[in-house]
Amino acid sequence: MGSEDSGRLKRASYGRYILRLSFRQSALGYEDFLQQALTRFEHLEAKFCRIPKLPHEYKAFMEEYEELGHMTPLMSVPEYQAAGTVETSDAQKPTVVPMYIIPHHTVLYETSSSTKVHVVFNDSAKTANGVSLNDVLSTGHKLQKDLPEIIFNFCDSPVVFSADSCKMYHQILIHKENHIHQCILLRHSYGEDIQIYQLNRVTYRLASPYQAIRTVLHHDIFVDDIVSGAASLEAAQVLVVELVSLFPLGGFELLKWSLNNPGLQDSVPVEQREVLRSFDGHFSPGLKERLKALYHLVHKIEEERVRSEHNLNNITKAHEKINQEEKVSLYYQHKLKSLYTAAVSDAAQEEELIRTALQKVSEIRAIRNERRIQARNAGNKETIRRGALMKMLHNSAQTLPLFVSKLGEKPPPLCGAIPAEPTYIAKVGDMVAALVKSADEEENWILAEVVQFNPATNKYEVDDIDEQKDRHVLSRRRVVPLPLMKANPETDANALFDKGSVVMALYPQTTCFYKAIVNQLPASATDEYEVLFEDASYAAGYSPPLPVAQRYVISIKEKKGKSQS
Repeated sequence: MGSEDSGRLKRASYGRYILRLSFRQSALGYEDFLQQALTRFEHLEAKFCRIPKLPHEYKAFMEEYEELGHMTPLMSVPEYQAAGTVETSDAQKPTVVPMYIIPHHTVLYETSSSTKVHVVFNDSAKTANGVSLNDVLSTGHKLQKDLPEIIFNFCDSPVVFSADSCKMYHQILIHKENHIHQCILLRHSYGEDIQIYQLNRVTYRLASPYQAIRTVLHHDIFVDDIVSGAASLEAAQVLVVELVSLFPLGGFELLKWSLNNPGLQDSVPVEQREVLRSFDGHFSPGLKERLKALYHLVHKIEEERVRSEHNLNNITKAHEKINQEEKVSLYYQHKLKSLYTAAVSDAAQEEELIRTALQKVSEIRAIRNERRIQARNAGNKETIRRGALMKMLHNSAQTLPLFVSKLGEKPPPLCGAIPAEPTYIAKVGDMVAALVKSADEEENWILAEVVQFNPATNKYEVDDIDEQKDRHVLSRRRVVPLPLMKANPETDANALFDKGSVVMALYPQTTCFYKAIVNQLPASATDEYEVLFEDASYAAGYSPPLPVAQRYVISIKEKKGKSQS
């Protein structure tokens, strides 16, 4: 940890970590957000009137949040408006700073067995001058190992274990000086003044992976999961004992321990154990070989890229020299020809390596999907925490292969906005949008995973990605395959939805698709769509612009009536 990070991270007397937010530019870079936040809070309360079950679920969530100490009341809105400013509580250098109020909204998610409300904090909401809190917060430098490196260490260790750092983000306190940078509006009943609450802990999505990971830095941690191992039982026991004893000292709790050796059980408290299991089936020789091949391919790609950049820099320098001399000598003609020939060769080699790596990724995913479905069918249900699930879905969208067309080649079906062929059958493990019925017969488009397709009945079996105990049997017209490749806006813009297109899009931090309008297209291969979700609680009938990855934006499919099954 660098000196800057260590200066921003302190320990309380009782052990819990206290973190100062790290800004990449002045915290004064955004204007007061109160009026916009009030407008959005009014829209939220209007939504309560339209959905009777929502206020109760929302109130229970927020009351628990307050009881756990994750937030505390600061002052009422009228009090803040009368004061006009808030001073930081730093005794040595009190400073008057603007308050940033994080808008939040709710998404009601209904399944066949339960109703849940998810509260989403939108820290990317822009203030009047176009700057959000996430814009001024530092995302920090890379702290974790690459995921493949963590997996390879796990594969090669005979004694292995995994554990979950329970609600890791919420275990880290935010320094009191920074509380005013993450406030929300709340009131428990309509008759009360709207209150301003300050969030006291690291908030999920608030540049939180960096903020949390620089607090809990372990060489085999990915997001909030520890996946590690050792060459011997004795070495693994030492590592487990250290983790079990050290994590609570910082206010963290390790739960859901999975161990592959009975000799590790005594090192973990009984109430924290989840299962004694063999990981051998997860990393068979075929899978290990592909993972190692992929690891080496990634390093070769990086080496090739460095060499390509060197050649491209030489080409640039040669052109600069020619411009200075205002002529192209015979020497530079030959030199440029040689450099361009090498650059074309390097690009072709890099392309071939990338295509081979993508093929390995496809093979690995196919193997893992098949085994996961087999395990699920055998009764071994996966339990994925919501934070980890959202991270997994984000990573799935980010790592979706990019279609790189050759000269004259058109993007294939399921690339970007291009739909599947009418006869296409989604493969086992593929993600799809599925139209399902909840307990009260309401129909919702949910994110699901294909378990199998029965050609005799022409129906799919799919599992709800968020409620994996819920399996649905659906006709093909109730299932929409998601894109298998991203379209490159710079080369294949025709494979993107047009601005103004009506689509179905996955609402951020949920697993449900809703009707939306494309407001802005991705500008590059790494960008996301910006969409406006249909929402009657807003005066315009649509939500503020929200980002959604290409993988989760699909053609609108209208419901065809109750007879559809």
